Amino acid sequence: MIDPRQVIEGWAVETYGGLIFTVKGVVHPPDRVIAYLRYLPDASGERRAGHGPLQGNTYRRVYREIDQLRALAELHPEYVARDPMLGMVVQSVPWPDVVRVHDPLRRLRELRELRESGATTDIENDAVRLAELIAEAGGVGLGRLGITGSLLVGLDEPSSDLDLLVLGEAAGWAVRDALLALLAEPNGPLKRPNAAALRALHNLHRDDTPLTFAQFCRAQARKVNEGTFAGRGYFLRFVRTAQESGESYGEPSYAPGGEARVSAVVTSAAGALFTPNHYALGDVEFLEGTPVEDLREVVSHRGRFAEQAVSGEAVEAQGRLERVMPGTGSGWHRLVVGGRSGEYLVVRSGLRGTECEKV
Repeated sequence: MIDPRQVIEGWAVETYGGLIFTVKGVVHPPDRVIAYLRYLPDASGERRAGHGPLQGNTYRRVYREIDQLRALAELHPEYVARDPMLGMVVQSVPWPDVVRVHDPLRRLRELRELRESGATTDIENDAVRLAELIAEAGGVGLGRLGITGSLLVGLDEPSSDLDLLVLGEAAGWAVRDALLALLAEPNGPLKRPNAAALRALHNLHRDDTPLTFAQFCRAQARKVNEGTFAGRGYFLRFVRTAQESGESYGEPSYAPGGEARVSAVVTSAAGALFTPNHYALGDVEFLEGTPVEDLREVVSHRGRFAEQAVSGEAVEAQGRLERVMPGTGSGWHRLVVGGRSGEYLVVRSGLRGTECEKV
């Protein structure tokens, strides 16, 4: 029996039809899991599983949401529907359709065991080494780390990134501090992305997140979640547990409130490290859209907006307004960014300039 509370951001689920979805968020309806299509069975696909439970199967990676929706409209239109508590249309998979859950924490344990017998690939070895390095540097147990992304489901390529997950608030902040120290070592094992890598990352996201290269580069320069290890790119996703989120399904609920572009000052970035990430706001000014008096925060369900701003910084954001409705007490509004093309969160001091001064 699957415990839905244990399947959260960074996990993946596989359906009886062979579709693989990546899980989003830490709170889900009791009868289904909110997850977005990532790999589609395809005999001519570019990804072939050479080992693991998917061995011998060939898949096509589906990255853009428009392509995900197009595929689901044909194969499983019931997987796309408006969620009454979230107040929006989401992709989700009913639990009876789930044949396998891919657990990042279990995957790391499996790879460590396989390494002992020499049964791991070079990229798997590097993923395990990176996990062990940051666990030791941060003083956290390896049980708080996991392998996610393509390595989680065995659909990695030799050029794939090392995608790791850090679970829990205490472990997350400890690993972040350790990464800051490791990245500061001139000849250390971890490197920040160079200019070419930053250009490639910017090109990957600029169609749906309209930041200039200068804005993108300045934001990335102080983050710890992306870099290189052993010549490979890495991406770390920091995730709170469902208990730490303080939410349960339907408590609170949400209602859409239109589009808006605002300027504001970040009054707290205590939730900025994690996915979903949160930024408390003050001094809010509406630049576009219908103003509301109680806009309290910016939220994003995308890892790319983690650590996008720190407390005290002036920011500009464009996204969709949502009314937050707790079970008791009065509600308030939040601005959600990163769910649609054209949405962004950027530090206002980085709005001008044509080159990134330091990478």
